[in-house]
Amino acid sequence: MKKIAVIAVSKTGIALARKICGKAAKRFDIVSTKKGAGVKTVKSVAEFTAQKFGDYEGFIFVGALGICVRCIAPGIKNKKTDPAVVNVSEDGLFCQAVLSGHEGGANKLAEKTAALIGATPVITTAETARPGALCAGLGSQKGINPEEFIKSFEKEMKKRGFSPDDLMAIASAKIKREEPAFVALAEKLNIPFICHDEKNLAATPKPNPSGTVLQKTGTDGVCEPAALLTAGVKKLSLEKTKITLPSGKKYTFALAVADGGEIAGTGGGLVAIVGAGPGDPRLITVEGRDLIRRADLILYAGSLVPKTLTAGAKADAVVKNSASMTLEE
Repeated sequence: MKKIAVIAVSKTGIALARKICGKAAKRFDIVSTKKGAGVKTVKSVAEFTAQKFGDYEGFIFVGALGICVRCIAPGIKNKKTDPAVVNVSEDGLFCQAVLSGHEGGANKLAEKTAALIGATPVITTAETARPGALCAGLGSQKGINPEEFIKSFEKEMKKRGFSPDDLMAIASAKIKREEPAFVALAEKLNIPFICHDEKNLAATPKPNPSGTVLQKTGTDGVCEPAALLTAGVKKLSLEKTKITLPSGKKYTFALAVADGGEIAGTGGGLVAIVGAGPGDPRLITVEGRDLIRRADLILYAGSLVPKTLTAGAKADAVVKNSASMTLEE
């Protein structure tokens, strides 16, 4: 597996680069014209980038965006082969996907990097410029092959101009909560798999109701209302699409975009427990940091956990120390 180069143009940048690398230092090379422990010192970051542009999975520049753009310009060839490029402002406040947002994975790299350092991710590619978070509603025959399904689903999404990496959640009916293919997809993409009650699915207006589905599940549709309920909207970005796998098994999917970038879930909210580890904010998992960044309410045990672990919370989040709270509270 190729590494990711973290290029810092100053001593301050090197310190932030170390924070980005964290415990996964073997996955990264810190590169700079400045000397430092664990730093690959080069004469010119521009020359290094030009010479090594195809040797890394991605580049994270820490510093001015202009420097990043000038360094990568000579090496840019094709969005299908160019590495992911992300730029982090030297103050650590913003993390922007610069090149190969979808194909190269820069959008995901920007989001994960932002989560690690408590920055705001900046994603401006065409598909993610649509407001909100992309949610997929799924339906299928029982027992479809996970590997076959995932390969097909990702291909069908891309054919219709969507990227699987942009999904914030997948959803279906409660009767599908243990469907291996859906569980495997959620695990691969590291996103929630939300299962809605059939009564709620039935009560949700849908463009393409099905009498056959109604007889089998108690609701006249699964994928369309599941996508709508999860996104918390009334209009689909992609209506029900029926796919037949090579094995003969069938599945359906529909897509909806949540206004404001947050999934609506089941209507009762999502409760997540984030492990604090040894108490160092740098050692929280990427997923844990992302959950903190998106949370509306954060409860932390102040007698055991330092408040600094909540530093990445959004401005309007409610942050409370549970140490002084009663059980009822």
